[in-house]
Amino acid sequence: NPTGGDNDLASPNRNCPGCTLAICPGQAARNNPGFVAAAENNCVAQENILIIHEGTAADDPDDNGDGGYIDFNFTIPVFKMKAIGIMDVEVDSEGNDIQFFDSSSSLLATETITGLGDNTWQSIEPPFESTTGLISRIRVLFNTSGAVTNFSYCGSTDLPGTPAPTIDTPSPIAMDATESPSSAPTVLPTGAPSGGTLGSIGGVVKEDI
Repeated sequence: NPTGGDNDLASPNRNCPGCTLAICPGQAARNNPGFVAAAENNCVAQENILIIHEGTAADDPDDNGDGGYIDFNFTIPVFKMKAIGIMDVEVDSEGNDIQFFDSSSSLLATETITGLGDNTWQSIEPPFESTTGLISRIRVLFNTSGAVTNFSYCGSTDLPGTPAPTIDTPSPIAMDATESPSSAPTVLPTGAPSGGTLGSIGGVVKEDI
């Protein structure tokens, strides 16, 4: 339930089967394509989500309508993004992408994010895989409002034929945002999977790009 009352960031959507307003705070404008779509694809509580904040750090959470980007930086390069959850991207908006970079900041691949409308949720599984483990940075680029709800990736120990170590607790994720309002995303994604090291998360709003 969003603390700032930005209900298009909430989940589940109030029109999902079995929902009531008390337990399902998600809402899309009736004239928005998300009004129908969110009742089908946003029916599981997403808990905490990551946004690019609009306004000052003291304001209630509100995803920036003009977009921006969020960077996931890896101190140990990884092979593949397994999946990423995306919420609340406007329909027919262009320039929403997932970009993959190597350690020299050369672009390796781009995956387009298709906007589904207010309060909608989708899981994207990019097909790109670096067989030599060259992915040092993954950028989620929004040209409109949007949020990241979850994030998973493959490190070297996740590849087929390689035994994965036993880890009792998830690796912590450190936030090292350097430009305003990168400190404003309200939360971090939950624990990192084994096999790669996520060193920091940062980002800027569109006006600063």
